Amino acid sequence: MRKEEEEVEGELFDELEKSWRKKEENLAEKVDGLTAELEMIKRKTANEQMRELQNEVDLLRSIVAERVKKEEKYKNEIEILKNMPLDGTPVRKEKKEIAPRKFCDICDVFDTHETEDCPTQSMEPIDPSPKKTKMDNYVISDTEEDEDPILPFPSSILESARIFNVNKNTKVHSMVESATTLLKEGFVCYLRGEDEAAAKAITIVEIIKRNSKLILFQWNEMGLIKKIQYWNSMVEGLSRLKVAVQKPSIFILLSTVPFDIGNDK
Repeated sequence: MRKEEEEVEGELFDELEKSWRKKEENLAEKVDGLTAELEMIKRKTANEQMRELQNEVDLLRSIVAERVKKEEKYKNEIEILKNMPLDGTPVRKEKKEIAPRKFCDICDVFDTHETEDCPTQSMEPIDPSPKKTKMDNYVISDTEEDEDPILPFPSSILESARIFNVNKNTKVHSMVESATTLLKEGFVCYLRGEDEAAAKAITIVEIIKRNSKLILFQWNEMGLIKKIQYWNSMVEGLSRLKVAVQKPSIFILLSTVPFDIGNDK
């Protein structure tokens, strides 16, 4: 019987101890929570105090700035009053007038004379109209190439080549398409660009090389194209003129096979 009572008492003691520990843990958690809240309140209070102090500092700064402005204003008024005569009329400072420098628009020089006094005005005026030359009495009528031109490449190559004459009015896209088609069919293309059209001829060749994706062989030569010009007279009694003109030109051969340069030109 005694043993059973001891066991009951032990169980009650354990339950009480567990209950007490649980209460201690709950109290500890509450204490931690209250401590954290207290710290937050302290920080919040400190932040509010700092904010109030900052507001006070800003207010003092604005007051000081306003006083500085007023002091500057008073100083300016005092200076004005000091410079005023006894009768109260303000004193105006006289500005010294600087004499303008002499300048001539004709000679574009300073300090020598004025434009109206320029000595060149007394000279006879120059007639701005251009003087007529003898060729002003003629107008060009026809142009033709030399019947026996100097060939820049071997005649054996040029006989079967397809000729492309490039001029300032040539449409690049059309010529590129035509030349590319002929090259794919195995023909040799011969491009000639004279005077200002030489750059356009080079451009056409470079576009063909880039877009055709063909393995091409190129042969360039520089030279002169001789042309015969006929000029008709606009004045009665003057005969018709025949003028030989040579224009710098570029000659380009394109082919899908190597050139046979064994033959003479």
